[in-house]
Amino acid sequence: MIDNDKEQKSFFKWVLYQIRRTKNPRLAIERFLTGNSLNQIIAAVMLFIVVFLAVCWWGYDGNWKQAFADMASPVSVRNAAYNSPKIIADPTGTASVTIDTTETKTVRDLIWVYMLGTIVLSGLVIATITNTVRTWGDRFKQGSGWYWIFSRHVVFLGYDDMVPGMIERICGSRLYPNRIRIVVGVKKGVQEVTTQLGNHLSNRQRKCVVVLQADGCNQRDLRRLKARSAKEVYIIGEHDDAYNLNSYERIQEMCGENHHPECYVQMQYQSTFALFQTYSKEDMAHFHAFNFHDEWARLMVTGKYLPKDMLIDYRGEGTEIGPNSGKHVHLLIFGMTEMGEALAREVAFLCHYPNYVTKGMRTKITFIDPHAEEQKTYFEGRFHHLFSLCHSSYYKGGEKPVNQTLEKDFLDIEFEFIQADIAESVIQKQIAEWAADETQLLTIAVCADSPQRSMAAGLFLPDAVFDNNIPIWVYQPAKGDMGKYLGGSRFKNVTTFGMSGRELDIKNEEIIRQAKRMNHFYWHKEEKEVAYNIEELEEEWKKTKIFDKWSNIYNVSAIPAKIRSVGGEKYIAANLKVLAEVEHNRWNMEKLLMGFRPTTDEEHKLVKADAKKKNEYKDRFIHDDIRPFSELDDAMKEIDRKLIEHIPDIMRQ
Repeated sequence: MIDNDKEQKSFFKWVLYQIRRTKNPRLAIERFLTGNSLNQIIAAVMLFIVVFLAVCWWGYDGNWKQAFADMASPVSVRNAAYNSPKIIADPTGTASVTIDTTETKTVRDLIWVYMLGTIVLSGLVIATITNTVRTWGDRFKQGSGWYWIFSRHVVFLGYDDMVPGMIERICGSRLYPNRIRIVVGVKKGVQEVTTQLGNHLSNRQRKCVVVLQADGCNQRDLRRLKARSAKEVYIIGEHDDAYNLNSYERIQEMCGENHHPECYVQMQYQSTFALFQTYSKEDMAHFHAFNFHDEWARLMVTGKYLPKDMLIDYRGEGTEIGPNSGKHVHLLIFGMTEMGEALAREVAFLCHYPNYVTKGMRTKITFIDPHAEEQKTYFEGRFHHLFSLCHSSYYKGGEKPVNQTLEKDFLDIEFEFIQADIAESVIQKQIAEWAADETQLLTIAVCADSPQRSMAAGLFLPDAVFDNNIPIWVYQPAKGDMGKYLGGSRFKNVTTFGMSGRELDIKNEEIIRQAKRMNHFYWHKEEKEVAYNIEELEEEWKKTKIFDKWSNIYNVSAIPAKIRSVGGEKYIAANLKVLAEVEHNRWNMEKLLMGFRPTTDEEHKLVKADAKKKNEYKDRFIHDDIRPFSELDDAMKEIDRKLIEHIPDIMRQ
């Protein structure tokens, strides 16, 4: 009897181990059942065997040896199975079956038991088993299951072409556990989404993902997705930005003061995204806004997605835009689309160089669009504080530019708007002239309203563009990457971007780490020595307002361009003064793009009279330091110089 108990305990331990190993046995079973027909047959047979063994276990009081003894035993399942045909075959009704060692019953006494067993097994149990198998499979395909074991997983609310690449990145990152569970909740089209993910992901990655039908604004569905116990929630959305924000609010209400997952919320439009770069509220510590176009624009302008000799401000040794350089950056954008405007915005944030300080060479951004006049009105309206101080011009193809008259002139960026179609001969001629001009580092970004039109426009530019190896960025928001087929042709200077791939780092982990160090510097800028303590960095970052966080992010994103412009990190000290001015020029542009405005003459006098006024105005998005570097007081100039000295410490990983 002791041996039997040991065997039973060992069996139960093995079952529990298998359950823990699968983490979610119900999900594993349903995934298995949605395979081919053979899987369902195997499942039905195994379920029948489980029922049969359970009956045997109960009937023989857990004594497996007695239940499956040899034929000599009168009380074994094998004995009963052997004698059962005799019950049916004997027409006299006098046959008997030995039930135990002391009692024998005739067929007349046992026939009703046999008939009842036949009805139960064939009419009820088998039907129940097959229906259960079919129902499990259907529920999995429809995404209507409820899985209670989900914890510390990743949730996606909504689906678009960006999601497969994001899942690939998560599955390949060391920051997540091996085979982390990823739950995708969509309002409709569960089977279609499952198929699309299956086409993009590997077998190992597919096993990590489960797609469920869920509405991101429905708390019952959010509970079914276990959003409250998730590690991260990515709100991709299926409608608009308001819907995505409502989803976040439902999660916030559901979590209360308990554990709150980090929520990354996609803002589909630049205007909404810009709002949440300045929106600050205490209960939104776990809210992180991102924009697809902004993320790709930063990748392209910083050069993280490009070969080193095809950067926007560098084409090989000797082309650096240093203090003595006679060159300037020129970004030519076809199409004032969301992507085109995001690129222009990113260049204005990041592309600032020493030769504006020494030679007055400005970075130039040119838009060419058939509806440039109308689009220009909206663009300038969004950044009206910027364009009250920034050089800009407008003209139709073939006409003379009309330049804006400015009262103050101290920004190092200028804009140009041309109303024309890229195919017009006058525009093609102008592009050829720009491509041959050795005083500019030209980059062409094609951001038309459709991938096909962008590719056609990018491949059929004037010969001078290809002869001079001018970088061409072609926006291709498609599932595939046409760029890999261009390298072996005359179009080797063409780079496609905007694909939904794993290159997109929504969390910007490396930049955020450096931004926290930059933020720490500003918290301790008046101290003689700045020590970068990790615990302090995290605590200070939590207390920093959202627009200051973004200021730090843009600041560190611009540092590689500063370092390139002087020839490397070892030349920073020799160019301290000029780089301090470059930093202030960048800061001026950043603050204007973020919605700040400079103080009026009257407000400036009030700040000079009472230093507290400066912070009061800053809270109202009015900044007294938006002015030429030469007009700053000595303390502010010293902060810019000290910041440049600390660049190596800030960029250290």
